Amino acid sequence: MRRPRRPVARAHRAGRDAADRIVSPTARAWVELLRGPAALTVPGDIIAGAVTAGGAPPRRIAMAAGASVCLYWSGMALNDWADRELDAVERPERPLPSGRIPPRAAFGAAAALTAAGLGLAAACGRTAATTATAVAATAWAYNLGLKNTPAGPAAMATARSLNVLLGAATSGDTPPTALRRSALAAAHTFTLTTVSRHEVGGAPRAVPLAAAAATTTIAAALLLPRRREREARSASGSGLTTAASARKRALPRNASRRKAGSPSRALRLGGGTPPSDGLPAVAARALSRAWPESAPGGGRSAVAAHRRGAAVASARRSTCPEGTLRDAPGAVSPVGAPARSLRVTWPEAICAVAYAATALPPLVRAVREPTGGRMRQGVVGGLNAMLPLQAALVARAGGGLAAPALLATLLAAKRLSRKVTPT
Repeated sequence: MRRPRRPVARAHRAGRDAADRIVSPTARAWVELLRGPAALTVPGDIIAGAVTAGGAPPRRIAMAAGASVCLYWSGMALNDWADRELDAVERPERPLPSGRIPPRAAFGAAAALTAAGLGLAAACGRTAATTATAVAATAWAYNLGLKNTPAGPAAMATARSLNVLLGAATSGDTPPTALRRSALAAAHTFTLTTVSRHEVGGAPRAVPLAAAAATTTIAAALLLPRRREREARSASGSGLTTAASARKRALPRNASRRKAGSPSRALRLGGGTPPSDGLPAVAARALSRAWPESAPGGGRSAVAAHRRGAAVASARRSTCPEGTLRDAPGAVSPVGAPARSLRVTWPEAICAVAYAATALPPLVRAVREPTGGRMRQGVVGGLNAMLPLQAALVARAGGGLAAPALLATLLAAKRLSRKVTPT
């Protein structure tokens, strides 16, 4: 029979208490004011947006993440400054009502952090600066006027969505994919803000029930199959290539630089097959039989390649009506990839399950007992669930090791939230 490990547990508690004593009361008050653990959920928005947009230099992503954290901290300080009279009644232990931080210092910190965030964003480019300005304006409008109105949850959802787009702006472009994925972050934030309105006095059972249903829907959306990212980026309009682009691929690379009628050396395309991408399989085989010179080793002049490219484009227009290329059986995308949906990968599935496992259990407990304490636990779980949600968005964009790193950050956020409340 093993002895109980009480001495070890007492030593652990003693070490934790000693670590807490090292931090000065003033520093702890500022950590509580700025919601230190909740700031861990912010850089993931930048990473998710940057990976979705195709990537950006690490230095630019780091500056954008710093700007996002500064703007988040400014919003937290401004939130307590605006609610200082209400908190004196409902939460007198907070830094401002308890007198540990003067209200003037909290407002000055909010203004200084906003300026710092905008300055860091400006160093990332004009698009990033514009997006960061929109984030700051939304946060200030929420805290100073929209918080207690029906538009409050929508304002917070907009700020979180813009934060993801701030990450996309670090690459210099904001593709439609970034807009769609920022909508998932906005939906989660809308649900979280709605629940947070009842973390003091409780709520009707319908509020946590609707939040649990919305969370389940978001988790299901993370498990939906998706099309290839490169197909979405390369295809335009209906996905059909023009005759000019087909001729350009059919011609040798240096043929366009030569004058018309000048001789050209023979060229072999990959595998000796004609440029029949974008055609059904039957049409592709017919074209390969129609041009025997396309077999391996066959000589091809620039004129023959030119004619073949024009014929391919003509056959594509006649056999594949506009708008039906992608959905036709056996169709091939303009980049040569099958135009069908991909299955969900293991990293995506793991991140989606981690998101549901983090956000749903406290909401289910709140459905059973919708008191203020249970609703606050639902808010804490929803804040921590931002990390696996961001990891899922990164995994869907092929972010490599960034998704596991965000999942690892979830463990640190849960541990810190036991010491300093993130709400």
